[in-house]
Amino acid sequence: MKKYTKYSLVSLISLILLILIIINFTNINFTKSYISEAINNTLGRQLDLNGDIKLKLFPAPNLIVKNIQFQNANWSEIDHMLEADSISIKISLQSLFTGNVKITEIKFDGFKVNLEKNNGEEFNWEFSALKNKENENNEVSTSKTELPFDTNVKIVLTNITVNYKERKREHKVIIKELVLEENKKTEIGIKAEYEDIPINLKINTAQINNMLALGQIPVEIEGELGDIDLHLKTMLPVENINKKQAELKFDIKAKKLSTLNKLIHIDVPKIGEIVLKGKALKENEKITLILDNTSVGDTEINGEIKYDKSGKIPEIISQLNIKNLNLNTIEKFSKKEEVRNDQPVKTDLFSTEPLVFEYLKQLNANVDINIDGITHKVLEFKEIKLQAKLEDGVLNINKFYLKNIRNEELNAKARINTQKTHPEVNIILVTENLQLDKNDTLKKYLSGANTNIKMNIDSKGKSVKQLMNHLNGQLIIKVGKGELDDSLLKFISSNILTDLVNAINPIADKSNTTNLECAAIRFDIKDGLLTADKGIVMQTDKIQIISSGIINLKNETLEFGIRPQAREGVELNLNSLASMVKLSGNITDPEITMSIKDTAVVYSYFATGGATFIAKSLYDTATRDKSPCETAILGPVETR
Repeated sequence: MKKYTKYSLVSLISLILLILIIINFTNINFTKSYISEAINNTLGRQLDLNGDIKLKLFPAPNLIVKNIQFQNANWSEIDHMLEADSISIKISLQSLFTGNVKITEIKFDGFKVNLEKNNGEEFNWEFSALKNKENENNEVSTSKTELPFDTNVKIVLTNITVNYKERKREHKVIIKELVLEENKKTEIGIKAEYEDIPINLKINTAQINNMLALGQIPVEIEGELGDIDLHLKTMLPVENINKKQAELKFDIKAKKLSTLNKLIHIDVPKIGEIVLKGKALKENEKITLILDNTSVGDTEINGEIKYDKSGKIPEIISQLNIKNLNLNTIEKFSKKEEVRNDQPVKTDLFSTEPLVFEYLKQLNANVDINIDGITHKVLEFKEIKLQAKLEDGVLNINKFYLKNIRNEELNAKARINTQKTHPEVNIILVTENLQLDKNDTLKKYLSGANTNIKMNIDSKGKSVKQLMNHLNGQLIIKVGKGELDDSLLKFISSNILTDLVNAINPIADKSNTTNLECAAIRFDIKDGLLTADKGIVMQTDKIQIISSGIINLKNETLEFGIRPQAREGVELNLNSLASMVKLSGNITDPEITMSIKDTAVVYSYFATGGATFIAKSLYDTATRDKSPCETAILGPVETR
């Protein structure tokens, strides 16, 4: 009996070996049509197996397929979504006898992947056939689905090229090696290259065999992208990845910026280490970016930005708190353009190029930004607050607040309405008690002279030139008592101002300083004409200077008559006092002319509109205004 059993076992083993040998050398290319048809029925696209299919059973079952092409979406200009030189699949020998076939290793070589997104927001890796089947039976559960992978499966990809095209943008990634191994969890190692940037990543996730049953797959990525350190953690939804909720936690550090320069194609200056910490949330077409202890150099950023494209036009809602903003580093981002000698010199002050108002119609936004602590080589800002809302092409800046290191404050509001044929702009600005003598630069040249500014202007137009032509409103500047150093004019570097003061100040050669009692500027603005009717005044302890004139923004010219008056008790040589100074010509390069005749001077300063103002001699003590600064602030009698 034992002998019979022995021979029976030997015979069975021999028979099995014979069958395996026959299969090993059998041509199984006849299965290609069946495989292609199955793929086509499942995914709705053609799979072409142009090479031979070989099945080798020694030393382990191994299926080898060569020269593979998988059809692309019908809207793509590229024929194939996938191409591969060869795919090798190893199968567990034991699983062949149990009937539950398990894959232990997959190798891809010479693999090319073309990923695309068209203008209709379709992806070529989405298959309409699968969507139709899901719609037919939405109750199908993935919890019972089991993939044919062994618990210790190994997947190896070498020489892989991945192209991604989105509208006109194209990206190319070369994967030198990708190794996936399983041991209670899936570990993926990637060595690749993107635009000459080396990529070295390790990815940890759930076992492949359990992925469909999880609903959400945990993914953790660590490694380097060039000189950028990455640490990402997310839960990736298995179904409807573009629609369901998703969350990505990120911790990204970049000490060197060479990789960042390549990615954004800008030479980023040395601004210190960049640290991005926080998470991104996705729900349908809404994306929320939450920044937590993010920093750029010494600048700290916290808050959140929401992007929603579910409506007719996208919407952004942001609330950001920024500390220690260094504006000196931001200035370094601007590129200097070379000035060619053969380029024509622009003579117009205001550009006729259309402004980008149309962009305000392409987005809705609600912005709340607080900046505390600002560093700049000239500006002395300490705090900035901005609250603005953009809706249906109307931008309302409800609050723009500045505070400097001396606790001086500027408040402004603005409105831009692009719904009209010619966009409308309104700006209101108020500052009080500006202490110019506390400024590190100006304190060398003046003391006191606290300044208040009020401005309310509106206009309409599509370019700066049109906005200046239709400008209306009012500008008032009031300066209090102080002391001015005559060298202030040299600091301003204006020969015109120096000549002007020398002409109208009869005691300029007797003192290096001037005691300022007050100064004022008032411009009434109508249709691009800035009018000052005795609206520019400076009063010192020796003289007072009053000016009337006009600035024409339409033709970019100005014309001012400036008259000095001696204060009571001041002994002057009348011949040394200019009775009239005229400033006229182009705004950027005006000319100065002077008269020293001690007679009444008649001058006209309204250049347009038919209005003419005849100025009496401002030197005449009988007509002297005892409160010229107040007169300037209040404006002409008919406007009070």
